[in-house]
Amino acid sequence: IHDEYVHLLVSRESKINEFTDLNKSHTVAAGPLDGGSRITWNNFVSLDKKYKKVATSPLKNMRALTALESGEIDAYFCVTGLRDKYFMKASGKKKFRLAEIDAWAFNNLKYKKRKVYEFFNIDDDVYPGLMPSRLLSTSVKSIKLPAVVVCLGEWADAHEKEFEALADAVNNALPSIKRKTEND
Repeated sequence: IHDEYVHLLVSRESKINEFTDLNKSHTVAAGPLDGGSRITWNNFVSLDKKYKKVATSPLKNMRALTALESGEIDAYFCVTGLRDKYFMKASGKKKFRLAEIDAWAFNNLKYKKRKVYEFFNIDDDVYPGLMPSRLLSTSVKSIKLPAVVVCLGEWADAHEKEFEALADAVNNALPSIKRKTEND
């Protein structure tokens, strides 16, 4: 459908500057167990077992931002399109910043011989209030991955009319989705 980006949000005072700084002393909100962010988190853990020791929380969106601001969690891990409304709110507060996704182990996951994750820089004009305080910082290293709609073939076969309506809705929404999620 579109590209989504891994966001690792921390408090402005945090000593977590990069994903590789995470360790067993940290708690990360990674969303509910069946959500896309948690699935990506679990993929990251499978690629580098050291992150298995990092505690996770099912919080997301406003609850995760509130928990991060109060110190209940150390980071908020989220896979979403750019200019996500919750990250835009966080950008306006200037209490948070994005940490870099720098773990090269994530570069190795492939599906049908194609890389799943691609390193990418989120430009400073996307979330100006979330940039690290380093001088001349114009972007934050992240990872992008394709957002997909998954449908079981058995369901599509048994519900052909509904599948066609779903496919049409997705195709009609694509131009708007792409405009809202581009990194310009």
